[in-house]
Amino acid sequence: MGVRKALEEARGAEFEQLWLEGMIRHHQGAIDMALEQQQRQFESGRRPFGIDVLLDDILSAQRAEIAQMREWLAQWRPGAGSH
Repeated sequence: MGVRKALEEARGAEFEQLWLEGMIRHHQGAIDMALEQQQRQFESGRRPFGIDVLLDDILSAQRAEIAQMREWLAQWRPGAGSH
């Protein structure tokens, strides 16, 4: 079953878990893209105005949000307490 279909059919805690797992993958994709752009800038020597600051912001924010979502998932898993 695809991710979207699973999300459509999930309810309650199952939906929240699937949604968070999907958001972690999505955020990791943003991190991967930012790192790729940083590497390209390093290799080319180009520093388009503002992009370096944006990349730093993306990396910082996405990493913090992934950490928070992983913490929630760990807390919500069966046997980890109540949700």
